[in-house]
Amino acid sequence: MLSLNSGPVEGWSFVVLSMLLWLDTVYLGRVFCTTVCPYAMLQGAMFDKHTMALSYDTRRDELCMGCDACVRACPAGIDLRDGLQAACFSCALCRDACAGKLAQRQEPGLLLHFFGEPGGRARLLRPASISLLVAAMLSALLFVTLVVKRGDVDVLVLPNREFAPRATRDGGALASYILSLTNRTEQEVTLYMSAPAV
Repeated sequence: MLSLNSGPVEGWSFVVLSMLLWLDTVYLGRVFCTTVCPYAMLQGAMFDKHTMALSYDTRRDELCMGCDACVRACPAGIDLRDGLQAACFSCALCRDACAGKLAQRQEPGLLLHFFGEPGGRARLLRPASISLLVAAMLSALLFVTLVVKRGDVDVLVLPNREFAPRATRDGGALASYILSLTNRTEQEVTLYMSAPAV
C-alpha cells in the first residue's frame, strides 16, 4: 500500500519513474517500441523458425499495390515487407489495413500469421519453449518454497541515527537501535525479548 509518509528513496523513485513514463508516452511514443521495448526483446529471444508470427506472404508478392497502408496503420511504423522486426508486437493493425485494400480485388491480405516462414508448420515442443517452461516452473517452485518456509515474525534491527553512540562514565558504551517486528500470521504472537549486556 502506498503511504504518503514514505522515505526519501521511495518518494524520489516514484517521482522519477513517473516522470520518465510520462516523457516516454508524450515525447518518445513509437521510438520506445522500436528501440528498448522489453516485450519485443523477450519475444526476439524466444523466436525461432517454428514460432507463430505476423509475416508478409512473399509467395504472393505480385499482389502488393505498394499503397503503404500497412506501414501507416502500424503503431511502431514498421514495414513487414522488409521482413520480421523485433519492434513488431503482433497487434495485426497492418494485417487489417492490407486485407481492407485487397478486399477490393477479392483477394486475402498479404500479411498473415505463419509459423516461422510462410507455409511453415507448428511445433509446440521446441528448445526455446521448453527452456522457458522449465525456468518458469523453477521460479514458481522457488517462490512457493520461500512462502512456505518463511518465519512467523520478521525482525529488523537498525542503528538509530538520531542517537549517536557515546561512552559512559564507567567505560562502557551506550548505543540506540530501532527494533521493527512484523507479524506475518493472522493470529496474535507473544514475544519475549531480552538484551544481554556485552
